[in-house]
Amino acid sequence: MNLLHHSNVDTFIVFRSCTPLLPCPSKLTFAILVIIFGGAVGYVVTDSAFTLTA
Repeated sequence: MNLLHHSNVDTFIVFRSCTPLLPCPSKLTFAILVIIFGGAVGYVVTDSAFTLTA
């Protein structure tokens, strides 16, 4: 929860979505996490106001 003091809710959601990576995920879970990661990268690339300060 300390992440919210330094970052926004979108970043928090992406980090929470990566929690299943701690145990070995199934192929479907891994594919969904790759899609989430791709969406996050796409968001950062297209957001002109994004700054990496957290």
